[in-house]
Amino acid sequence: MDKPSPYPDVVIPTEPIARLLLKRVKCYGDREALVDNTRGTSITFMQVYEQTRKCASALRKLGIKKGDVIAIGSSNRVEYAVVMLAAISCNAIPSPCNPLYQKGELIELFKISEPKIFFCESGNADVIKTLTENIPTIKSIFTFDKKEGFTSYADLIKDDGKDYPENEPIDVMKDVALLPYSSGTTGLPKAVMLTHYSLSSLFTILRSQVNLFVGDCFFMVIPMFHIFGFGTVVFTLFMGVKNVFEPRFGLESMLQAFEKHKVTHFTAVPPIMIALTLTPLFEKYDTSSLKQMLCGAAPVAPKLTEDMIKRYNIIVSQLYGLTEFAPISIANPVTYSYSSAGVISPNTIVKIIDVETGKELGPGEDGEIVAKGPQMMKGYMKNPESTNATIRSGWLHTGDIGHFDDAGMLWVVDRLKELIKCKGFQVAPAELEALLLKHPKIADVAVIGIPHPEAGEVPKAFVVKKDPSLTEEEVKNFVAGEVAKFKHLQGGVAFVEKIPKSPSGKILRREIRKQEFGK
Repeated sequence: MDKPSPYPDVVIPTEPIARLLLKRVKCYGDREALVDNTRGTSITFMQVYEQTRKCASALRKLGIKKGDVIAIGSSNRVEYAVVMLAAISCNAIPSPCNPLYQKGELIELFKISEPKIFFCESGNADVIKTLTENIPTIKSIFTFDKKEGFTSYADLIKDDGKDYPENEPIDVMKDVALLPYSSGTTGLPKAVMLTHYSLSSLFTILRSQVNLFVGDCFFMVIPMFHIFGFGTVVFTLFMGVKNVFEPRFGLESMLQAFEKHKVTHFTAVPPIMIALTLTPLFEKYDTSSLKQMLCGAAPVAPKLTEDMIKRYNIIVSQLYGLTEFAPISIANPVTYSYSSAGVISPNTIVKIIDVETGKELGPGEDGEIVAKGPQMMKGYMKNPESTNATIRSGWLHTGDIGHFDDAGMLWVVDRLKELIKCKGFQVAPAELEALLLKHPKIADVAVIGIPHPEAGEVPKAFVVKKDPSLTEEEVKNFVAGEVAKFKHLQGGVAFVEKIPKSPSGKILRREIRKQEFGK
């Protein structure tokens, strides 16, 4: 049967997301809003308000209008949130992407989203400029830092702000406010259309479940291009809470930030948790201000959670959700179990169905997790086939396998989908297989994820040689030259005589895993 949340529904604002946020942000005045712990830069809530208006006005002067996509490829930085809010203010669509992506990966993404503007860091600007040969929709490239030959963010916000779209007509239920990328339940990356209402639902639901107040301090190392990172930034801006972040994870700098900024809440993924539980540096820094850690993006082992609680004396809350639907469930102190994904979020309904028949299952029975709620995506941009496969009869099919226990807690036990989760990032085997088949010495290939103590999973390729001279190093180097590091073949390469496939030609990954692990 359908499983509703044990919590009462919360009221979801029906005001456009940027308008709603800027109204709140302005009230917090000169308090610090965003602090870059690595670069030493910061911005107050009032500066977020003022710079958003100037940036949006400048975008309007550049001709940005409803539905235009503005791509952002950058590490975490204070200007990131401003550009996103400015784009949303124009009823345009910010589309954050991984700054580690190579040219070929970006071309595939931008064939879908067709961005008009790209914001990046100076180190990537020249590479991004070459994209205009393949993606002619890109008319302007702006850098967050100064670079000769490019207009910088600082130049952009010299605008007088007079063209800020004060009363932009926005349909919060239909208009897309964010376009992150996801591999969805199967296959290659897709552009996820999240509406204003989806995003309002996300932070309103979090607000009801996470004890965060003005005066608290949040530390974040999750990238802003990830829905977990973006959601955290929006959430902290809405709540008037200082958000201290880093462009990339540094163990000692994180501990230093805990002490310096009196951090109360922080986000982490399993590899960071492992580092925090094992480091002897813990003794050097005062972490007594910490209250709660939110973890998501990948499953967390119960022992690891226990170690975090014991060492840092904090509440550890797991969140379960997808780019397409976040959050689905939250583990909080009231409903606590180290291994579960918690209880269903407010305003959300979940059921477990038989993978083959679609029949609803009872407690303790494993099946696919499907959900519905206001935080659900509108669909995949320019991909009705995948949208219809994922959203059926109003239910979003997660591709994850799990069950409810007798207490109503959700347990996620496996994945129906074939995605590899490496350090919280999604790696689609199909993408790597398509790439490897371009190699002249490879006849056939299959990719699976294999367990890794720090990354969770890493890709491993099973290759049928076309040329006997092909080596493992050659295969690894070929992949490393084409894709981001987390997609590299860290699990190695195995040469095989044949790839097991079904009569229809589908790769039987389960058979490969059985051969690899004996089960």
